[in-house]
Amino acid sequence: MILFAAKKAHIAFFAKISFSIIENGFNLPIQTESGEKIYSLHLLSQNGCDSIVQLNLQVLPEYEIARQVFIEHGESIQIDNQTYSFPTEVISRYTSVSGCDSVVVTTISWKDDSSECDELIPDKYFSPNNDGVQDTWNIKNIECYDGYVVEIYDRFSKLLIRYEGNFTPWNGIYLGNPQQATDYWYLITLKGGKTFSGHFTLKR
Repeated sequence: MILFAAKKAHIAFFAKISFSIIENGFNLPIQTESGEKIYSLHLLSQNGCDSIVQLNLQVLPEYEIARQVFIEHGESIQIDNQTYSFPTEVISRYTSVSGCDSVVVTTISWKDDSSECDELIPDKYFSPNNDGVQDTWNIKNIECYDGYVVEIYDRFSKLLIRYEGNFTPWNGIYLGNPQQATDYWYLITLKGGKTFSGHFTLKR
């Protein structure tokens, strides 16, 4: 945006960075740095008198801001009325109070990018004997998702337990009774309808 304001022999000129000016007899070089500079132009009037025109050149800076945002798996963030729930780069363009462009680059990353949260890994077996080793049946990375349902069935297809987004490792207890050592089946349904199924073994 360019603004002129002339009063008597003074001209105020505002421009963005990297802007050259040929105006009112001024032929100024390209300005690549922000700040204020003053230029003078000597003119000769028709009656032979000298005139001096002074130009105050104010070069306004452009702003580019980089920021990084970390989210948990299953969380989301809203930027410019858009919702993002996955790693990406968002470029937002604004206009500063001086009329120059402002660019904000937002990089969205997982809080723990080292974890393979794109893969669910149910335990193959567990042995609830209170020895501190594999005492419960767990699903690795289930905390990375929301809106899921986990169901555990016995070998007769009887539903034993159902978790709706609140999974906790199963200790092999159903209605207060320890279950027998055998195979059990699981069904995991993610938000959107994708399913995972398989079986695991309870060992005693």
